[in-house]
Amino acid sequence: MGIAGPIGGRLADRAGSRPVAVAGAALTTVGLVLLAPLGTAWSPAEVAVRLALAGTGMGLYGGRRRRW
Repeated sequence: MGIAGPIGGRLADRAGSRPVAVAGAALTTVGLVLLAPLGTAWSPAEVAVRLALAGTGMGLYGGRRRRW
């Protein structure tokens, strides 16, 4: 989320906030849907990939651009 937030902010400045928010919400949804059938046979890497996808989507959805 910390990396995707500033990227989402820059994209929102260029493309508008609505498309970036929709893309972020879609990525979050995909990551969480893939995480829903969590099984005991999953490796930590498999869980981490799904959580990273959801976290990237959350970062894009609520992204802000830092202005120094």
